[in-house]
Amino acid sequence: MDHHLFYEYPELSQGGEDEHIIRLSDQQAARIQNELYAYACELRRPCHLLKPRIFIDGDMWCALYGENLQDGVAGFGKSPELAYWDFDKKWCEKLSESPGYITTKICPACGWNLPSDTISHKCISKNGGALG
Repeated sequence: MDHHLFYEYPELSQGGEDEHIIRLSDQQAARIQNELYAYACELRRPCHLLKPRIFIDGDMWCALYGENLQDGVAGFGKSPELAYWDFDKKWCEKLSESPGYITTKICPACGWNLPSDTISHKCISKNGGALG
């Protein structure tokens, strides 16, 4: 067992020859289990797995994964930690949810790409351009 656990959990140190034997109450075991789970979750965040570059951009911190802001994924915040949290959020967004991107749908009659919020448009079709 690592001795540093005894500093964080002095109740684990029994002293003497039986120092390697640990007796925990259910509450102590649950606390350790919860902390280990939280640590494992932290390590699975996109910012830890992908290790985006972190730098100052204007008056904000930027966590950037990719060549540039246009082609990559970026998170911004007033601190590096807030930039990482924003990066994690942006990493999980669908492309259509990101600001600046327009989702499209195809008119079944004429095959044109149209913004997804289009209800109808003028096209040369049997149904008069109604989208359904």
